[in-house]
Amino acid sequence: MSKKFNFGFTTDTLFRLQEVQEILREEEIFASVPSRPTLVGLIEDGTLEGIRTSMGYMIYRSSFVAWVRSFQRQFQIKAIGKHNRPKLRAVANS
Repeated sequence: MSKKFNFGFTTDTLFRLQEVQEILREEEIFASVPSRPTLVGLIEDGTLEGIRTSMGYMIYRSSFVAWVRSFQRQFQIKAIGKHNRPKLRAVANS
């Protein structure tokens, strides 16, 4: 059994773009999983926090989780809004 190394600070896991795509696909977060170029664009525009390494782009776990959470909040707000709309009644023709 391996013991976790203590860096003296909290570390943030880095995901490869392929791992992010697999998580989104398996968890069915989106009907269509964003492409790698789209994910790179989200890193470059600051939507997702990530870095470019010799292994390609990588996304910080905390940033990825916050991004997914923001979509879930938006979905919940929209779903709640739909349920609070007044129901339309049929009007009889005179």
